[in-house]
Amino acid sequence: MRCSPALSAGAAVLAACTPAANPTPVPKPTEAPKPAAAAIKPAEAAKPTEVPKPVAAAPAPGKAVTEITYANYSAGADRPLWEKVGGDFSQKFPQYTVKYTPIAGDSWGEYFDKLATQIAGGNPPDVVRVAIEGTLLFVSKGLALPYDDLMKGDKEIDEFKKDVNQRLLDTFVVEGKTYEFPLDWNNMVIFYNVGHFKEAGIPEPKGDWTFDQFLDTAKKLTKRPPGGGDPERYGFGFAIQYFAAAMPWIFNSGSNLLSDDWAKSNANDPKLIEAITFMRDLVWEHKVSPKPPNNNNDNQNLFVSGKISMMGGGRWPVLYLDQQKFSGEYNVVAWPKGREQVTEFGVGGFPIMKATKKQDAAWAWVKYLTNKEVFEYFAELGSSIPGRRSVAYDEKSMAKRPPKNWKLYYDSIEAPNARPVPSPPEYNVVESIFRRYLGVVLANEQPAKNAMEAAHKEISDTLAKRPKEWNVKSALLK
Repeated sequence: MRCSPALSAGAAVLAACTPAANPTPVPKPTEAPKPAAAAIKPAEAAKPTEVPKPVAAAPAPGKAVTEITYANYSAGADRPLWEKVGGDFSQKFPQYTVKYTPIAGDSWGEYFDKLATQIAGGNPPDVVRVAIEGTLLFVSKGLALPYDDLMKGDKEIDEFKKDVNQRLLDTFVVEGKTYEFPLDWNNMVIFYNVGHFKEAGIPEPKGDWTFDQFLDTAKKLTKRPPGGGDPERYGFGFAIQYFAAAMPWIFNSGSNLLSDDWAKSNANDPKLIEAITFMRDLVWEHKVSPKPPNNNNDNQNLFVSGKISMMGGGRWPVLYLDQQKFSGEYNVVAWPKGREQVTEFGVGGFPIMKATKKQDAAWAWVKYLTNKEVFEYFAELGSSIPGRRSVAYDEKSMAKRPPKNWKLYYDSIEAPNARPVPSPPEYNVVESIFRRYLGVVLANEQPAKNAMEAAHKEISDTLAKRPKEWNVKSALLK
């Protein structure tokens, strides 16, 4: 990603950018993978046919109305949804209005770069959408306001925290201070077409299945034409993605892209190379997966059209499949087990910008977003997993849409084997480097060992340039 360091002389906020990586020469695919939207990004909802728009109550005569600017990682399709939530908020607090500002990007890294440009231009929003991928960056650059003084003694916030898994809360606790609250989150599970399993005469997968059983299942689901040639249907599909494709295989192979403190590269670990080789072999050796697209939506479209029988995802495909009018039956199961069985997760929240001049208003908006009603509204959409436990296990909120195994979502974060996606302050650069070399392997242009050794060098060089003030630690990394 390109940095955006240009600042006006009097700017008090540093641009949220990371040291540039110097690529090591390596054979690249004909078309280098373009970073696509990160999986933990909530799916962008199609514009609902009817979204009731509350009429804000009028403020007291003579009392000024404060506008809160809220920036979100989105192309803007979800504007009606957020305007409804903002309208509900203004109805309850007529002294405030919320201006929704979507910022589009092909990845969290690009979103952060665009947000940095806005901040550097002296026009920072009051509240922003930041997921785990950008939390340490925002904190280390001094961009986010700690919540600790604001939430001290607040019984409503205490109730909210008791209703949220501790790992989700810890995601946004850095060096002992809280900078965000978890609104929603996503994990990685396997989606599968129930009808394809019935057609192939094989039982639906169980939660304790293994890599070998997964591969055997993918082979049985793959339909090959009688005369030979490319399969008419593949057993499994995936995209050239970090969170949404590679990391679940890496975690379950007993490895990680980075060290436990996210300070060093682990990309040349033999177990990691084994996981990337497994992914490559699904395409080129076993031919149970098509050549991976760059964008995860393209992979989901293959599932919708019946071209693949299984795919990875969190809860965001639920909304996408509904939007695309997927007519078949599907369900979800835990990621298959290798040396370990691990569930990857990522979390999204809304920090208040330290530069805001409307702290009280921004806090009122953030606190409003912790209300159970807000969680229920977004839970029913199916775009992500609610942070509140009570909503995530509420049949009314979660069972309106498939899958039948919807309780697996929150069960996975309550289990001891959940692990966060590696998200150092240099996330945007690390993700870009890794996905570039992953694309080389999946294009069958270089062995996984060679590509991951090169990725290891570039990631190591990037992390070695980390400024001292960026050495902040999340409560997740205990």
